[in-house]
Amino acid sequence: MRRLLAPLVAIALLACSGPAAGARAPLDVAVDRSVAQSPVGDRASVVVRGADGTTLAAIRPTASVLPASNVKLITAVTALRVLGAERRLATTLVAADAPRDGIVAGDVWLVGGGDPLFSTAAFGARAYGVFVATPERLVDDLVRAGVTAIEGRVRTDATRFDARVDAPGWKPSFIPAQSPPLSALTVDRAPRAPSRAAAKALRRALTRAGIAVGPVGPAGTAPADGTVIASVTSAPVRILLEQAGKQSDNFVAEMLLKAVAAEDDGRGTTAEGPGQARALEQAPDWLWPRDPPVRQRKTVPDSFIELTIREGRNRQVRRMTAAVGLPTLRLVRISVGPHNLNGLAPG
Repeated sequence: MRRLLAPLVAIALLACSGPAAGARAPLDVAVDRSVAQSPVGDRASVVVRGADGTTLAAIRPTASVLPASNVKLITAVTALRVLGAERRLATTLVAADAPRDGIVAGDVWLVGGGDPLFSTAAFGARAYGVFVATPERLVDDLVRAGVTAIEGRVRTDATRFDARVDAPGWKPSFIPAQSPPLSALTVDRAPRAPSRAAAKALRRALTRAGIAVGPVGPAGTAPADGTVIASVTSAPVRILLEQAGKQSDNFVAEMLLKAVAAEDDGRGTTAEGPGQARALEQAPDWLWPRDPPVRQRKTVPDSFIELTIREGRNRQVRRMTAAVGLPTLRLVRISVGPHNLNGLAPG
């Protein structure tokens, strides 16, 4: 079984694409107009390239700007390497014992596996238009197994992830304005109390199917030796990443980052993810000049990011940034576990 290594923090200087010389084309005019109409148009840096790499339009291509949601590309590469493109995240229903004569004795636990798209059937069809796991599908499993009654309550287990519902750097207003709270168990992008909302959705589906069940009970941890009596899985990770990328969906991206961490140590936290990136507006004050200096190109802007990783793979940082088209020009390892370079002069 793979074990996490001590976190390694590094500062990386990344090169971005720059403009190519050439005559002004109609696309360039359209991009100018679109950017000018944007609320952040006066600060935007835009480069549009064709499939062959030719620059078709460029506005302030050398300006230093924060990578912002481009960091999702690094999250995507990490998720694909750790989880795999076809991996599916399971949501299960667990009981202390298997059903007998159609009766489930005692409580049942709805156990979340970190599926960000877990939704009721109606919400999923309306919001995503792709296959999603639903409470109704869990109930279908029970119906096929001949279950007619659950004598106990519907309880929840969201311990696959930690209890933190936001991500580092998020403003207090970010939830629920730009993202639902993060939880290993949620439904319909619930804006509050996500695991309880999922339990209520399951209970409604059970009642509609004619399965008698008690009320929603408190959250807890499913019995380790319990029996899985129903299970549904998410769309493949590659589909979840499409949602995160095309829609710039912070919720899905952060949920997948926690899922990556849970894959390594069984507990999903943003900080414990194998790759965590933070954009830096400029090089840190303490960063000494490189000798020989990094080659600076007038038409190619660069920016710094800070990465925390927990896997000792060969050239991992350089491979990750290169995979999203941002080659690493300079890499400085500033800490390993509790040991760091704070106050240490170069040389």
